[in-house]
Order: sequence, then structure tokens, then C-alpha cells
Amino acid sequence: MRVLLLACMALSACASPPWTNPRNPSADLQVDEAACDREAERMARLTQLGNAGGPATNCVGPQCATLEENRRIQQVAEAVSIKKNCMAGRGWRQ
Repeated sequence: MRVLLLACMALSACASPPWTNPRNPSADLQVDEAACDREAERMARLTQLGNAGGPATNCVGPQCATLEENRRIQQVAEAVSIKKNCMAGRGWRQ
């Protein structure tokens, strides 16, 4: 899960326009980006732990793989959103 999350975040960074920080031009992009990556990972772990105690699904058949894949895609999208919000909170814009 963590590898998938990091891979998707790295790929999304390749497709994104560069970050700029008009509020604080001397800010260190790498430091802020690393901190926001850690925040996204922390939130993903918390979400995963919260879902672990949820009701068990009685899913049987090929549709179960689709449900699991959709859940993973949603987790990655949430992590990207968390990172973007974190970067925006530190003054960065794309």
C-alpha cells in the first residue's frame, strides 16, 4: 500500500506544473514537499487503521477485485489532495 501510494504521488508530481511560493520565495521546496509527503502518508495510515475496524465484507467473486482497486484509487486521490492542501498551507502554488 505504501509503495503504491508513493509511486502514484511521484507520478502525479511529474505531470504537475512546478511549485512556486510567492508568499515566501526563499522557502525550501524539498523540505516542505518531504513534510507534506509524510503528512499524506500519516493520514493514509490513520485512514487504513480506521477502516480495519469496520464491518467485514462478504464479497465473493470478481467484483471484489474491482471494489478493492477502487478503494486503493480513492486512497491515492485522497493522499494527493492532502499533499496539495499541505503545500498550499505552506504558501506553495502550482
